[in-house]
Amino acid sequence: MDNYATHKTPRIKAWLARRPHWHVHFTPTSASWINQVERWFAELTRKQLQRGVHRSTAELERVR
Repeated sequence: MDNYATHKTPRIKAWLARRPHWHVHFTPTSASWINQVERWFAELTRKQLQRGVHRSTAELERVR
């Protein structure tokens, strides 16, 4: 799991405390390349969004 603040709130910590069989492993700070979702968004940005001119969501979806 990444180190995003929402993953460390008291509510999340309490939820995890009630589930001792769950073990959370945080990725190192500044290591977004490890997180597969971050890699997917980076690829999407590189291939579809950079230098593109998209006037609507529908137009952007047609590019895929």
